[in-house]
Amino acid sequence: MDDRETARTGYPLTIPDALLHSEAMQRACATRNFGEIFRLVNRRTGSSYADMAAAIGKMTSSRVGDIIRGARGVRGQGVIERICDGFGIPGDMLDVPARSWEEFRRDGFTETSLSGKCDLDTGELDEMIRRDFMRLMSMANVAVAAPQLTSPDLVERVDAIDSYQRMNSHLWQAFGLSTAKHAVYPVVRNQLAELTGSMKRATSGREYRKLCSAAGNLFQLAGEIHFDSDRYSEAAHSYTLAASASKEAREYDLWACALTRQAFIGLYDREYSATVPLLESAAHVAQRGDGQLSTRYWVSAVQAEAFAKLGNYDACRRALDKAGEVRALSGAVHNGGWLRFDGSRLAEERGTCFVALDRADLAEAALTDALKQPLSARRRVGVLADLATLGIQQRDVDMILENARAVIELSRQTKSGYVGRRLQSIRMRLTPLLADLRISQLSEEIATFERKVT
Repeated sequence: MDDRETARTGYPLTIPDALLHSEAMQRACATRNFGEIFRLVNRRTGSSYADMAAAIGKMTSSRVGDIIRGARGVRGQGVIERICDGFGIPGDMLDVPARSWEEFRRDGFTETSLSGKCDLDTGELDEMIRRDFMRLMSMANVAVAAPQLTSPDLVERVDAIDSYQRMNSHLWQAFGLSTAKHAVYPVVRNQLAELTGSMKRATSGREYRKLCSAAGNLFQLAGEIHFDSDRYSEAAHSYTLAASASKEAREYDLWACALTRQAFIGLYDREYSATVPLLESAAHVAQRGDGQLSTRYWVSAVQAEAFAKLGNYDACRRALDKAGEVRALSGAVHNGGWLRFDGSRLAEERGTCFVALDRADLAEAALTDALKQPLSARRRVGVLADLATLGIQQRDVDMILENARAVIELSRQTKSGYVGRRLQSIRMRLTPLLADLRISQLSEEIATFERKVT
């Protein structure tokens, strides 16, 4: 058994070396001809369509058959990575990051650690960190209620714990400045592993809560990175752990922000009705937080978007008015990390809400206002995409073309999943206008761009 097969012990399907290195498979992988790859695996390993679908995951046997017949294609890096994992095809053969099972141990190092590659798909390691952390959460009451031992180096250890928060602040800053958000993830993951290890060694309730606070902070950043990369399940796991840790730390603003970030997943999944109660919980928790921070006003801004998606104009306006009260605060109203709301995004928030409510008069004024401010590439994409949507609602072809093409241009500058989602949303909305040649050409431009990035 070679290294590859040894590393994949326990996987339901691993294609043999003879097939992997055959000219036919090499050619099919080089051209990303998934129909041919599937056909080769089916014929040369004897695997049924059902076996192949089960090995890949999140795929049906009928879809496998469609791909082999050429009736359907394969799009999206996540699907391609599952195909690599399902069949045992090394990542570089299909131009995706090296897979976790490729990390063969050599003198205490792994090939991926030596190459310095950045890979979000270190699922086994992430799952181990999550399991350890959840186990510690289940032991929380025992740890905090146990007699507190006096230790001469307790103050020194608490000072060392504070260094986690300082590192977290640096990581949030790096995340904000980076155009490729996922590049920050390896350091975040290592920091989470260290934090979890420190929690195992905590000897007092004070230590434990301070570590929970640091973890609640860092798990939110991990969730943001996954969310930006279209990995909603991983983001949801991270936000859930962030909320649990923040609750244990008795950090109400941190807890409310974790719940609010969790609500964003519902908004993007269009589960608006289910999102409203979660945001109500976040608002309730935020009321117990620091009144000098902007947390409760950020929750209101997100509530406004949920109400707008539900078509509730009055509730939306009330929430926007509440969010606007953030301007009455003075001093440091946010920390630049897990809490960044300061009112500077209110014009964008209003524009997004009024587009959802189909209030063109209010939306265009708000979005035009927003564009006058200094915006990051990601924020500018959001405003331009909303303006393109507004153009679609008004059937204003010039407005659509101007703003949609600006989004395409910005999309070339970043690999953000968020940017890709906004572009895809524009293309889907163009369908009723495809009779116009210019709109048809724009739709094809977007589709071509999507094919290049996937």
